[in-house]
Amino acid sequence: MARKRRFGVFRSLFDFRPWMGASNISRNARGITDSFSDLKKARDSTRAETYEEAIARMKLTEADVLKRKRQCLRSAWIYFSLALVLFLYGIYLLFQLVLTGVFMAWILSAVATVMMYRESFWYMQMKKKKLGCTFKEWTQFILRRSN
Repeated sequence: MARKRRFGVFRSLFDFRPWMGASNISRNARGITDSFSDLKKARDSTRAETYEEAIARMKLTEADVLKRKRQCLRSAWIYFSLALVLFLYGIYLLFQLVLTGVFMAWILSAVATVMMYRESFWYMQMKKKKLGCTFKEWTQFILRRSN
């Protein structure tokens, strides 16, 4: 025998799942987990070309490359400075016990650090005139160590 619901009238008045948007929340959670799993997968390059072939394909002059190299270096330093300031500001907020501010400052600092890495990586590839460098090569370049 089926169990009879005692709160049938109240269920229609107080239906929390649609109010909270439970389906949207679960869909967004799936989207976030899919995004993180995509980040872990390394994609193969669509082009296998050397530095010189890439310069020729984009029809760049040596002056264009030099200008872009300076832009990357300048941007990397700006992002590094911003990341450092935001991280130190997060420490200040930690002493003030503003935990939400600490979290936001450190998240923004992490974003600035990633942007600094990207710009400095591009600078390193242009400086070495070599495409397809690795993270290990980047760290050796930053620490000024030779292979």
